[in-house]
Amino acid sequence: MASLLLPIGLLFPVLATIFVALQAGTPLPMGLWLAQRGTPWLWMVDVLPLLMGLLGRFLATPSTVTNRYGALLLTVLVLICLFPSGMMLFAWQEARGSVQALRTTRLAGTLQTMALRSYIQLSQKPGSDLRKDLARMSQIRKEIKQSAPLAVQTMEPAWQAFYQETVKPGKLSLSTSLRMREAAEKLTHTLEEDARASGSGTADVLLVGVLGTLISLGLILQFFSQLRQLEQQLQATHKQHTVTSKQLEAVNAQLEEANRRLESANSQLEQTTTRDALTGLNNRRTLDERFNIEWSRALRYNEPFAVLLMDLDYFKAYNDSFGSQAGDAVLQTIGTLLQHSIRISDFASRYGGEEFLVLLPHTGEEEATRLAERIRAAIQAAPWKHRGVTISIGVAERTSNMTKTAELVDAADVALYQAKKTRNRVCRSLIVSSENHKKAA
Repeated sequence: MASLLLPIGLLFPVLATIFVALQAGTPLPMGLWLAQRGTPWLWMVDVLPLLMGLLGRFLATPSTVTNRYGALLLTVLVLICLFPSGMMLFAWQEARGSVQALRTTRLAGTLQTMALRSYIQLSQKPGSDLRKDLARMSQIRKEIKQSAPLAVQTMEPAWQAFYQETVKPGKLSLSTSLRMREAAEKLTHTLEEDARASGSGTADVLLVGVLGTLISLGLILQFFSQLRQLEQQLQATHKQHTVTSKQLEAVNAQLEEANRRLESANSQLEQTTTRDALTGLNNRRTLDERFNIEWSRALRYNEPFAVLLMDLDYFKAYNDSFGSQAGDAVLQTIGTLLQHSIRISDFASRYGGEEFLVLLPHTGEEEATRLAERIRAAIQAAPWKHRGVTISIGVAERTSNMTKTAELVDAADVALYQAKKTRNRVCRSLIVSSENHKKAA
C-alpha cells in the first residue's frame, strides 16, 4: 500500500490538468500549460505527489515513536509551507495582468478628485478660473482612454459640457460642475469593477499567501520553542506541586472554618426569626404556624388538644418597684422553667408582654390541668431575688363545636380570667367542664 501512494499522487495532477484543458477547448499539449497557468486549484494539486510520497514513507517506517512521528511531522510541515507558497506564486502571476487596470483606476480617482475640487472651488468662489485644472484633466482623460476607451465614452456628454464652459473663465455653472463630478465618480466605480474582475482576487490571494507563509513559519518556530519550554514547565510544575498541595490544604481549612461560621450564622439567624429574644421561647409568628398545624391534625384525627394560657401576677407592680431589668430577669427565668417543665411534643411560646401560651397536642383537660399545676408550683417555689413571683393559668380543651383556634384561646382566656380573681391559681375552661359534665350525665 505504501509503494502505491507515490504513483497515485503523480496521477492526480496529470489527469486534473488534462481535464481542465479539454474543458476549456485548448489544443494539447500546449493547452496543458495554459490550463496550469490559468487555474489556481491546479497549483495545489501539484503538491499531491510530494505529500503522498511522504505519507507512504510514514506508513513504511518501522513502528518507533521517533521515526513514525518524525515523518508525520515532516509531512505536516511541508503541507503548511507549500500551500501558502503556491498561493503566492499564483498571485504573482495574476498580479502582472492587473497592474495596468490598477493604474487606470488610480487615474480615474485623480480625475474624480479634480472634478470634486472644481465643484467646491466654484461653490466658494463663483467665476473662478479653472483652465489649469482643465488641462490636467484632459491629459488624465487621454491616458485613461488608451486603456479603457469604452469606460471613457460613458462620461463624454458631461465632459464636453464641462470643457466648453471651463475654457471661458467665469462661465462654468454649478450644475455642469456637479454633472462632471458625478460622471467622474461613475467612471471610477466602473474602472474599479473592471480591475476587480481582471485581478480575480489577486490581492486576496496574495494576502492569504503572505499571511499563510508568516503563520506557517510562526507555527514552526512556536513548535520548536514549545518543545524547549516543555521540559522547563514540567520541572517548574513539579516544584510547584508541593507548594500547591500545601496551599490547597490551607484553603480547605479556611473553607471548613468558613462553613462552620456560616452554619453558626444560619443557626443564629434561625433563632432570631423563630425565637423570642428575651425569654428564648418561640415567638408569636412561629406560634401561629405551629398552632394551625396542630389544630388541623386534631380535627382530622379527632384527637384531644389543649392549651395553657398564663399570666404573671402583679407583674406591672414588680416592674414599678424593682425596675425593668429585674422584670426582664423574671421573664427569662419563666422561659427557662417552662422549657424544663413541658414535654417534647408540647410547644411553649411568649404570647404577649407577660403572657405565655403552651400548646398541648394529644392532651385532654385532666392531664393539661396537672401539667399546669406543676408549672404553677415550680414558679412559686423558684428562688426569686426581690420577692416571690406567682402565675395564674387558664386551661382549655378543644370541643367538638370549635372550628377555629381563636375559639380555643378564648376559652383559655375565660379560664385565666377566673384564675386572676384570686391569683396563683389554675382554672379550667367552663365550656369544657360543662361539656364533660353533660357527657358524664
